[in-house]
Amino acid sequence: MRTVSLSLIVLALAVALAAPDVHAQDKSAYQQRSIARYLETFASLDVDRNGELSREETQGNLEFTAVFNDIDTNRDGTVTRAELDYFLAQRFAYAPKP
Repeated sequence: MRTVSLSLIVLALAVALAAPDVHAQDKSAYQQRSIARYLETFASLDVDRNGELSREETQGNLEFTAVFNDIDTNRDGTVTRAELDYFLAQRFAYAPKP
């Protein structure tokens, strides 16, 4: 009985020590999916392909509309790809590819 208890304690300790690594991997995967989603959304909403999103272009997309003001750092009513890159860098430590 004592051997079983010791084995269970060792197993529980191993699982507990591995848990933070799993959490870090999950967080990283979540951040990568979020970055990809923002970039894809930006590309799909930019219907006139000018590299900017106006408020009109984002209407109907609740996720992007909710953060429009956060992304539009110069408050000119449009979101550029540079502003989106800056937002993603601040939120997810994203480094855009040159």
